Order: sequence, then structure tokens, then C-alpha cells
Amino acid sequence: MERESFEVISVLGPLGSGKTTTLNSLIEKVPLGDSYAVVVNDVGENNIDARRIWDHPANRSEKIIPLTAGCIGCSDVTQFREALKQVYDSGVNVLFIEPTGIAPGNEIADVVRSSGFDLSILTLVNTQTVMRDLRWQVLPSQLAVADIVGITHIPNERDEAEVVEQVLEQLPTLPAEVSVELIKPGSTNYFEILAKLRGVDRQLRLGHHITADVCHIGCDHDHGDHGRSHGISAKSFRLKDS
Repeated sequence: MERESFEVISVLGPLGSGKTTTLNSLIEKVPLGDSYAVVVNDVGENNIDARRIWDHPANRSEKIIPLTAGCIGCSDVTQFREALKQVYDSGVNVLFIEPTGIAPGNEIADVVRSSGFDLSILTLVNTQTVMRDLRWQVLPSQLAVADIVGITHIPNERDEAEVVEQVLEQLPTLPAEVSVELIKPGSTNYFEILAKLRGVDRQLRLGHHITADVCHIGCDHDHGDHGRSHGISAKSFRLKDS
């Protein structure tokens, strides 16, 4: 039977931003009727992140593909393209990609899209290393291709809204169509984030959690408005009907 769709989702972010932890949380929310594969890029002989995904209690896929010969956006493009074709030909519904933390976002996106596939991207920003990551010049390219920006590693003792506001002030201006989400184990709705990344058939408000939290800081506009100056979008995305 022919599959209904093939969707490609990449989780980008510098080293230590929480990519593997977030990816495992998204995998937990893949519906049982959908199959998935994961391509994990980690330069070096041992791909620790691939093992963490393979061993995760919620993992039900045998298609965890480690790529270790080099960065899949530049020095190992050939092997990356082969992996994309292999996964597509296997008939799975969803492919997750976790590049190395130093992978430029535009290069990952170019390889996937030039191979004929659409791509959704979640880029993670570590609140505790954001200035370092911006100086290294990798994070800006990862933000430039993001559909959703996830804010991670907010200290428990800090006010979440205040921290997010500070982080957004440090980042390059995000396009109005990019939404911001708190990524915090135990409180994040990963099912909703996965739905936003996957699809386009029914309306769901994107970004309403963080908008509601942050907008109380000197903000009196209607949350139906889009693209306010604090960099948080309340754009509606179209999602798949269940």
C-alpha cells in the first residue's frame, strides 16, 4: 500500500543545546500508525547520540542511521544524500535528522531540498550559552532556516518569561512567521510541536504558550496580532487532520 506522505524534520542547534533529548521527546509522540527513521550525524568513530536514540525506551524504529564520516552539510554530502534516498525508498512516513552541532543550517536545508524533499526545522537555543554560540557564527545560520525556535536550559529558579525576553533581545530579528517555544522536559507539549512541524491541514495557533507568558511584560496588544517587536509570532499554522 502506498504511504500517504513523507515528511522530513530536522532538529538543529549548537553543541549542548538539547538536540538529542528533544528529538527523543518528539519521537515519543509519533502516532503508532506512522513509521519513522532517524539520521544522526556525529563526527567521530562512535556516534553516542545515535546510541541514545536507539536505546531510548520509546524508540520503536530499527532505522537509526549514524553518519560519522564528516559534517552532512559539507564534507559528507554524498553519504547524506544516499541516506535520504535509502530512508525514502524504505517507505517510512517521517524522517528525523539530527546534524552535528557545528552544521550550518543553510547547508543542511540545501541538501535536503535539492534532493527533492520538503523540510521543517526546529532550531534550539541554549539560554546559558547563547552569546558563545552567536560568536561561533553557527547559530545564526541555524536560526535563519528555522520554522520554530526552541528555547532550552532555562534555570528552574529564573522567571521563564524574563529569560526568554532576554534571549530574544540577543538573537538576530526573527521573521514574523517563525514562532518561539519553551523546550522544557516535563512541561513542553511535544505532541503539539511535532504536529506543527509535520503538517498543513487544520488551523492551530502557533506560539500561544510563550506569547501568553511573555506578553505580560509591558505588552497590551491583542494576541491575535502578528509579528510584534518582541520577536514572538502568534501565527496560525495549518496542521494535519487526525
